[in-house]
Amino acid sequence: MTASQTSILAYYKMDRGKMNALQTEIYNLIKECNALSNRDIARILNREICTVTGRVNELQKMGLVRSWAKKRDPVTNHTVCIWEVCA
Repeated sequence: MTASQTSILAYYKMDRGKMNALQTEIYNLIKECNALSNRDIARILNREICTVTGRVNELQKMGLVRSWAKKRDPVTNHTVCIWEVCA
């Protein structure tokens, strides 16, 4: 990771208070359950998968969540990321 990347991550971690409501809801769910894919999160929150995927990607760019494992999704039969909270 370059110096500029670590600076950006540090900035986002300091700015965590500016997460929107859905980002906060997803962050808290991942923090609580720690073994969820995007589809799992979408199902639990009764949201569209595309909405959840975008918010999880934003949280990942902020340095707040990261992929820690993979599993096979029973619906799509694709390998998907399992998320955990970093901060």
